Amino acid sequence: MLFRKSPVLLAMFSIIVLLLSAKSQISVNAQNEFIVDPNREGPGIYKTIQEAINNASSGMTIFVVNGIYYENILINKSISLIGEDRENTVVDGRQFSNVIDIVSDNVTVKGFHLRNSRQYPGNGAIRIEHAGNNHITENTMTDSWDGIGLYSSEKNTISDNIVGNSFYGVGLYTSNNNIVSNNTIADSFPMGMSITASSNNTISNNSIFNSVTGIGLAYSSNNLITKNVILDNSVGIELSTSTNNVVTINRVSLNTKEGVSLDSGSSNNTFYHNNFGNKEQISSGGSPNIWDFNGEGSFWSDYTGTDADGNGIGDTAYIIDADNRDNSPLMGTFSDYYVLLRMEYYEVDIITNATVSDFGFEVGIETGNRIIRFNAGGEEENGFFSRVRIPNALMNYPSTLLVGEEEILPKLMNSSDSAYSIVYVSYIHSNRTVSLISSRALFLLNQLLEKYLQIQVSLSAQNSTFNVLLNDYNQLRQKFDALNASYELHLKAYSDSVHSNQNLMYSLAAATAVFLISTVYLSKRMHTKPSPQS
Repeated sequence: MLFRKSPVLLAMFSIIVLLLSAKSQISVNAQNEFIVDPNREGPGIYKTIQEAINNASSGMTIFVVNGIYYENILINKSISLIGEDRENTVVDGRQFSNVIDIVSDNVTVKGFHLRNSRQYPGNGAIRIEHAGNNHITENTMTDSWDGIGLYSSEKNTISDNIVGNSFYGVGLYTSNNNIVSNNTIADSFPMGMSITASSNNTISNNSIFNSVTGIGLAYSSNNLITKNVILDNSVGIELSTSTNNVVTINRVSLNTKEGVSLDSGSSNNTFYHNNFGNKEQISSGGSPNIWDFNGEGSFWSDYTGTDADGNGIGDTAYIIDADNRDNSPLMGTFSDYYVLLRMEYYEVDIITNATVSDFGFEVGIETGNRIIRFNAGGEEENGFFSRVRIPNALMNYPSTLLVGEEEILPKLMNSSDSAYSIVYVSYIHSNRTVSLISSRALFLLNQLLEKYLQIQVSLSAQNSTFNVLLNDYNQLRQKFDALNASYELHLKAYSDSVHSNQNLMYSLAAATAVFLISTVYLSKRMHTKPSPQS
């Protein structure tokens, strides 16, 4: 009632509540976050990054505003170190030791440009040693020995970083079970990524350019190396005494000296879904390796085989040497794309001899149709093909396929994974938009039409069977009529025969009777005749 009568009191009360709330929020932030800003002062604000770390407790976040910080940082507690802007939040190591040295678990470093570590083995923009479960993401590292170096460290995630002008872009040394993904590594000498005495690591979706060796493995096993782009390196991948590594979907430039260099002793490695285009594709050293998986291998720019059955896989093997062959070479380059639908990501794979661009996915607002589109261009005198592998959870009803504005009947292929469908289409003209349209209504209509056609085929078969039976019945009836006529003739003949027999019997009976009567009569006459008198 008081506030209704006095709007001024209501406004003052609201302001007080907001101030108290803001004060409470400031207090909460002060407990959980420090700020590094050389131009400000106050509680929880520090001039240097190391000073903020020294005063932080585990679990805290340290936010660093834009600027250049000449520091060599040691992180020895579980904190999150967040830069304001990866281009403008710069930490310069002054070529003295590591820029950031991490010796604790559960550390996050994000949003920095880290540069100028000591140019000496073991030093890096970031060095992680005997530590795990750390996340290094969305940073730029330049002018260091190692862009990122992991030493005896496990279960770390290195993702979405840019590493340039280093001796080793990313190095894993006696480090297992780490994930290195979605990083761009360029201008490393001698190696974009070095994996030494390390096992069970996942190396995926990285782009590695302009190095002497793109990825080198030594004394390492059971690593999964998948979906990496490896371009313009002197050697794409070099394996030295490494076993059981899986290398998939790596793209190696036409300008590299060798796509893969395998020393003797590097055997039992599995390679598939790679795109190879090199002066010398593979240097294997004679050790046997596996070059295809689940019926699919790699794309080889110098493969001369054909695809007579039209499934995107070559009919003959690609021969590397006596002990190495890709039994399922791809007829086009491999690429994969990720589609977000209802908070879930789905992977769509494409094998094609065209150049794919502008890949997209959309859902029709009014129709609810799900549509995959991409442009397919290039020059190919024998025409183009695209082989698209689609998760069934993304598109259950691929019912229409358009190339440009022309509807084309696709070929549906069997997939080794029941969760996916494979659509294959071939076409003549280049620079066309390929559209795969999934419509539940069209799918149900097609199902009805298919069932109708099945019923028509079944009815036609039944009619054909009925006609055969009717013809057989008519033939049987004709035979029955003929048999019946024959039977009646036989019956008449039999009746006539019976009648003749009866007449004969009557005549015989009469003759017999006359004979008997005559015999009896004559016998009686003889007995009744008087005897002559003597």
